[in-house]
Amino acid sequence: MEVLFGLNENSSEEEIRRKAFELIGKIRFIPAATKKGDSVDIRILDFNQL
Repeated sequence: MEVLFGLNENSSEEEIRRKAFELIGKIRFIPAATKKGDSVDIRILDFNQL
C-alpha cells in the first residue's frame, strides 16, 4: 500500500532518504523557524546538490 510519494511502511531507510533528497532538490528553498522565549527567527534554507 502506497503511503506517500511512492513510499510505504516497508520502504527501507535508504529509499526514504533518496526520496527526501529528491523532493528537497525540487523544492530547493525551505523555510525554517526557531523560537526562543518571545522571539521568533525565520530563515530560508537554500539546498543545492553538489
